[in-house]
Amino acid sequence: MGNLKPFITSGEVSVDSAKIRIPLRLVKILNPSIEEGHWMKVHSITGEIQEDWKTSAYHHQEEGYTTRYAIEDQIAGDGQVYSYLTIGINAKMLKGRYQEGITLETLSDLLEEINRQSQVKVGMEALETAQMTDTDFKSDVYSSEPAMQEVFKFLSRITKPFPESGKGVRTFNQKNNHGIQWNDRKTNSFKTAPYIKIYSKEKDLQSNSNDFYQTYLTDTDVTGVYRIESTFKNRKHFQAHGIEDTTLKAILSLPQEKKREMLLHSLTVNIRQEEPKVQRKASGMNWQSQERLSVISAFLELNQDIETILDHFTRHVSDKKNRKYIRKQVQELYFYLLDEGSVEGVDQAKKQEVKDRIAEFNRIISDVLDL
Repeated sequence: MGNLKPFITSGEVSVDSAKIRIPLRLVKILNPSIEEGHWMKVHSITGEIQEDWKTSAYHHQEEGYTTRYAIEDQIAGDGQVYSYLTIGINAKMLKGRYQEGITLETLSDLLEEINRQSQVKVGMEALETAQMTDTDFKSDVYSSEPAMQEVFKFLSRITKPFPESGKGVRTFNQKNNHGIQWNDRKTNSFKTAPYIKIYSKEKDLQSNSNDFYQTYLTDTDVTGVYRIESTFKNRKHFQAHGIEDTTLKAILSLPQEKKREMLLHSLTVNIRQEEPKVQRKASGMNWQSQERLSVISAFLELNQDIETILDHFTRHVSDKKNRKYIRKQVQELYFYLLDEGSVEGVDQAKKQEVKDRIAEFNRIISDVLDL
């Protein structure tokens, strides 16, 4: 065991998988089967494929993983039809560098693998300028199974309910894996119900991807590895995070803190909205604290929960240490409102319950999930 390489080396957020779209004129199709019956239509605004990708695309099988190829048509605003090659890229194409994910540093390996498969011929410039949809960001952490089971129970308990099918939280504890998931991967409600999942990567590799694991990762120690992953569906989803350039190179060039912020937002937006209302503001603080207190009060008047409030104050803070510091400040101001302000219908037991929940949520975000 001591001679095995660690699975987590950088602790960075990277791309695990995505669909990329390249103008057909910039590539060469080597396998005629890709053009024979594997055409799709794509939405010209969002960039989403309007058919079932997994069943319609051409499947190229390798040892332990599959790469999907398809040709798609997009009707532009001027009525012109443009054709594109769509490739389902994923980190397994990096083989022994799988755990690093798709990054600027592994992009040349990805290109080499695409061309090695001899289905298409693609150049680096065409790959870098490919448009991305259905992009999975991932981050890996170490933890013990008992500790993560408690995390899953806690997060499930504080998640806001969704009556619609395919939305809401579910935990799973099976022989081949255990974890927690919010919403269906195919969800279009990315603003209110984005897909995010936390699960045992150790069990996933050894049970669900054992062929790949045995071929490429037997020299890697996957013990206690847990993965956090969230899907960013399309151009509108990226724009909701202030991102306009959705080319592969641009997404891979996003700062680490921006990608962590996006993962954290996917989690916090799913958390329960159930907090007491504030009837009046507190006073006697410096202007910055008073200003933040006013914002917190306004959020509570709108029935927004503390997790949403914390996300509001920190989602555009790039430095992780500073983000943690601001979370602590906002938490203390919220506690001040509970203890000193006029809060409607909250007894001492309820106050302590809310405080404990917030403290545990912040501990999980900072210490367990490293966000």
